[in-house]
Amino acid sequence: MAFFKSTSSKKSLAGLIISLLCFAVFTYVNAWIFKHKNEGFLNKYGNYPDFYILHETPSIVGFKKTGAGRLQCIISPNISNSWTIRMPDGAEHKSIDANPVIILKNGKNRYELTPDTNDAIPLILNISYVGSETYKKRGSSSGDNYHIIESNYPIIDYKRYGIYDFAYRENLYKKEELAEAKKMIHEDIGVLPDEDTMEKIVKISKYLYDKIEQYSDIPSDGMKYLSPLEQYKRITSGKDGAWCHNYAVIYTFFMTAAGIPTRLVSVEGEIDRVKIAGHIFAESFVKERGKWAFSDMNSGIFLSENPNGNPYDTIELLYLKASDSLEKASFICYDKAEIKKRAFDAKTLTLFENLKSKPNVEIVYQLPRANRYSLPSMLNRYTINPDIAYSPEGSNFKYYLKLTFLALGLVSFMAVIGTGILFIRDSTKTLKMKTRKNSSAGTP
Repeated sequence: MAFFKSTSSKKSLAGLIISLLCFAVFTYVNAWIFKHKNEGFLNKYGNYPDFYILHETPSIVGFKKTGAGRLQCIISPNISNSWTIRMPDGAEHKSIDANPVIILKNGKNRYELTPDTNDAIPLILNISYVGSETYKKRGSSSGDNYHIIESNYPIIDYKRYGIYDFAYRENLYKKEELAEAKKMIHEDIGVLPDEDTMEKIVKISKYLYDKIEQYSDIPSDGMKYLSPLEQYKRITSGKDGAWCHNYAVIYTFFMTAAGIPTRLVSVEGEIDRVKIAGHIFAESFVKERGKWAFSDMNSGIFLSENPNGNPYDTIELLYLKASDSLEKASFICYDKAEIKKRAFDAKTLTLFENLKSKPNVEIVYQLPRANRYSLPSMLNRYTINPDIAYSPEGSNFKYYLKLTFLALGLVSFMAVIGTGILFIRDSTKTLKMKTRKNSSAGTP
């Protein structure tokens, strides 16, 4: 043990001990976080606009005052290079610009701006405008006042995600399986290319539900590693059961094959490792309405609509439930071999978590992954590419805390390796010196 008397050996040993202690502490903390990952550590959190006001969503992203009583709306993305503007008195004028200019009238008025393209949604604005001249007559020095009271386009100054940040692309599936699904969609299901998206959703959902529903049961563990088409074939041949996850991934696959952007959405939650919510379904993008539509094929609910016929998304339905207003929604369902539109009832009550009584519930928008259950995919999700979630109690503090301790664990591990190498080097050097000294002392 004489080599421990070397100053360099003592320092390297101390460094190694400290590194090992740090590594042990950070490993324990990381193990605890992993054990409790479903309590806010697993996902990043976003707000409603992150999920539903996407790059492709026509939105007002700014305004420009081009003169007294003239207001230009900055539209993103560019959907038309000219607009027809209907004034409050019914008169119309053209605005030859991708960003239309409205000539405002004093007071509260409604303006309808129609893009001169076939498939774009008109922009409806209710604007209160008071010009400086009106203020001047009242003895006020106030300038022009513009107030957007209502807009059917979102008004937002940033957009974080696009449709295909969430929706599955065809390249995530095998080409031959996509070709087979497309053939089924056109030949067996009878979907026509020019049909409305919502009609396509109902047709495909009815066909799949007819084939799968009778086999609803506990699936084997191996099912989650199969492709959606392989799952579909295994279920419909009676070889395996289907849970909500199987319904959702099969639905997403067939909708993607039909050219309808679709994403997986789950409702999750745990407290003290006790599950308080757990279900998975999907949302499909309805291009004609510019909206995501909730669809839960596992429950036989293919779509839900508001009184105007526009589809509801998941968060809208959850907040209708929280405000006891689900009667405003009608559900397009499959009931006794028939497509029916029915109002909210006791059967649909259990499908939506109550955010008032369970504020820790998370709505998780799962990012598209070729195989969520492969080891690389799970590591990717846990570290640098997590799913994005919404929750009234959601905070990114836990997610970044997890990343901090993962980084500290990695640094401490590298420190153990580094100080271990130094300790071995110094110890070897000391032993060599001792050996040479002993050899010199023994020479006559």
